[in-house]
Amino acid sequence: MILYLPCKECGSGLPIIKGSKTLCPYCGSKTLYMESIYSFKHFLAEILKLVSIRNKTRLKNKELERRKYLTKSFFNKLNFDFNEYRHLIITKLDNIDIDPSRLFNLIRSAGNFEIILENFLLPYLKEDKTIKKYKEWKDLSFIINKSLLGLYYSYVAKNSIYIEKCVRYYQLAEKNYKNIVDYCNISKLENNGSKLYKKKEFFLILTEFVTVLRDVLKRNPKYFSNKLENLLKRLNKIDEKNIQIYNLYSQIEHVYQLERDTCHLLEKVKVDNPLLTSGPLEENIIFDTEENLEKLNSIRAWIKIVSEKYQKYQRNLLKLHSGKLIQYLESYRTEFINYKDKNVAMFNDLLETMITKALDIYNLEALEVLNTLSDFI
Repeated sequence: MILYLPCKECGSGLPIIKGSKTLCPYCGSKTLYMESIYSFKHFLAEILKLVSIRNKTRLKNKELERRKYLTKSFFNKLNFDFNEYRHLIITKLDNIDIDPSRLFNLIRSAGNFEIILENFLLPYLKEDKTIKKYKEWKDLSFIINKSLLGLYYSYVAKNSIYIEKCVRYYQLAEKNYKNIVDYCNISKLENNGSKLYKKKEFFLILTEFVTVLRDVLKRNPKYFSNKLENLLKRLNKIDEKNIQIYNLYSQIEHVYQLERDTCHLLEKVKVDNPLLTSGPLEENIIFDTEENLEKLNSIRAWIKIVSEKYQKYQRNLLKLHSGKLIQYLESYRTEFINYKDKNVAMFNDLLETMITKALDIYNLEALEVLNTLSDFI
């Protein structure tokens, strides 16, 4: 008897009773009993080429070997497709696009495959070594299903402009990552040598990171700097390194560094201002034109670079808040605009001084020439 049937959307195992409807805790969709049956029959036919969902008491060796071969082929493809996803979360700062339909097909396949292994292969295996291998495949199918569900909801959150919807999507992503952590803990209790438990720390960090992304929607990321720094340190301590770990580190670091860079830039405008440290223009404005122009060009370039950096940081901070200009961003913007306007005014005054001096010197020299020429009249 099959105790769990798949959710029609995500394929996760659900305790659906005949004639009932069940709410999936992993993706939030509602599944009727018959919808689950039809979905499961489809995957059973695709994976094991079986048309009936009824279990047999015993299997002939030939049939058992056939099922082992087919599950191996399907798992290899499933694992290969999973490894193509180099990120297991997408933040609002990432320029990453995925095909949601293809992703959800893989999610659904992993969920159904886990149920098929549990009911149509594992009960018929006798050798401990073989049982262990297929249990590991079942565990990995669970991880693929839940981690890609988390990825999917982080992708949906990235593309949503409504903060409340983003909160909901991040909660679903968090729940799926947390389910992996709980699953790893259970595997540790059942089997001290479980390879699955070694993945726990990575998914625990992933869970905590998506919680930060959710909280940052309405708050200044500086309040989470210590948390993000701690996540980076913990990622560094993970012995097993792969592209998903490296990419997660880069994503956390991007969020962590963004607010720090913004604050540093605002401080730099106050302290390292070339308008305050460059000194006066050369007195002989005509003969020292090149030096003065170089000084003016340097100041103008500084104003431009600082403005471009601020605009870039501001755009990225806005992304973290789904495009909403929350209070601290308004304060940052007002502060920067005030300093920029002040610097532009100082630059214009400097330029005006240079032009005035040049005209004065020109007029003086022109007058001297006229006086000299008048002696010949």
